[in-house]
Amino acid sequence: MKYDKAPSKHIIESNIKLQMIMRDSELTKAPGIMLPSNALKEIDWNATTLQPLSIKCPLDENSGGLVEARGEVSGKEMIMHHSKGYGSIAYVIRRPGCPNCRIQALHLRVLALMYPSALKGFGLFGIVKEVGVDDIGLAEFYEHYFPYPLYVNEDRSYYNALGNRCMGVTEMLRALNPCSKVSKTIRGSGIQGNSLGEGKVLGGIIIFDADGKPKYMYEEDSAGELPVGDIITCLESIRSNI
Repeated sequence: MKYDKAPSKHIIESNIKLQMIMRDSELTKAPGIMLPSNALKEIDWNATTLQPLSIKCPLDENSGGLVEARGEVSGKEMIMHHSKGYGSIAYVIRRPGCPNCRIQALHLRVLALMYPSALKGFGLFGIVKEVGVDDIGLAEFYEHYFPYPLYVNEDRSYYNALGNRCMGVTEMLRALNPCSKVSKTIRGSGIQGNSLGEGKVLGGIIIFDADGKPKYMYEEDSAGELPVGDIITCLESIRSNI
């Protein structure tokens, strides 16, 4: 088994791209494609449950039992647990083996590493739908792209909150078309992936405030770029209103 090694150039390229996005982003503007929390499907966050994932790293050819779900915790407690004073950011992942999901995850990682002031007061955590179908891909995702706490959300309440949206035929064809913009972006990044696991139900991002209440959301565009500038604007808005 050949594991996906994420060379440092991926982070450098993403960092350069992120700087360009941030340069063009005006923090005084209202959020663009980020939506207010009332666009979320109503969910009783106190009733949501998550299973923390234990992931073995670094990967090697003889790795066994890579991913283990440990117990069950309250989703609301985890939202509060990851708040660093102002709130938390949940990255709801469509499929950890998806190259475009890995690109988006890497942008969040670079944002946290290279621009900590942008995420000041907010903690990152990730949500996946399932384990046991692509544990190698999930371990790669955690080690190379999103080294933050991950949870499996088996009842998919986070996905339901985002509307339980699914990729349509047009989106699927676009992803398979080697001449499409998303295919060219993936090839240019050098990031590899696979097609294992459920990948139709879309994810996104949910931003919670310090009280664990959702304030903003981003509905994943399976072929689009992560709206880094808008995310920064939303975080600044929450900080300024406390």
